[in-house]
Amino acid sequence: MKKHLMPFILLLMLASCAQPSQTEQELREALNSTINIEMFEIIQHRDSLISMEQFRERYNHLSVIYLQDGCNPCYPKFVEWHQKMEEMDDVPGHTLLFVIQTEEYDSFIRKVRRLGEEIDEKYYVIIDPDHQLSVNSEQ
Repeated sequence: MKKHLMPFILLLMLASCAQPSQTEQELREALNSTINIEMFEIIQHRDSLISMEQFRERYNHLSVIYLQDGCNPCYPKFVEWHQKMEEMDDVPGHTLLFVIQTEEYDSFIRKVRRLGEEIDEKYYVIIDPDHQLSVNSEQ
C-alpha cells in the first residue's frame, strides 16, 4: 500500500553559525520549496509525543524552522519564534514546526532555558539526529 505523501512548504530558515554547513547550504537552496516530512513518524509536543498522522489531521499549513543543537544563535531564535507567534493572531490550520538537529530535545531545551526567557512550548518539534530532512528532501 502506497502512503499518500502530503508536501509541505519550507517557509522559514535560520541563519547558522559562522561558516554554513553542508546541511545549511542544502536547506537554503530548499527555501520556499516543497519538502517531505513524512519520514518522521513522531512529533514532540510539550511533554508528549504525537504521531505524524495526528499532526497532519490538525494542521495543513506549516512554517518549518530548522535549528541545530550546538549553534549558539539557534537558542535565542527558538525563543524569538515563540515570542513572534504569540504576538500574531492564530491562523486556523497553521502552526510552527521546529526540526532540530540534535540527539535529544532535552539537551537543546536546557540551553534555551539558560537564556532566562519564558516560553510556552506550544509548538511542535521533530528531532532529526541523522539529518534526514535534508537528505530526503532532495528525492
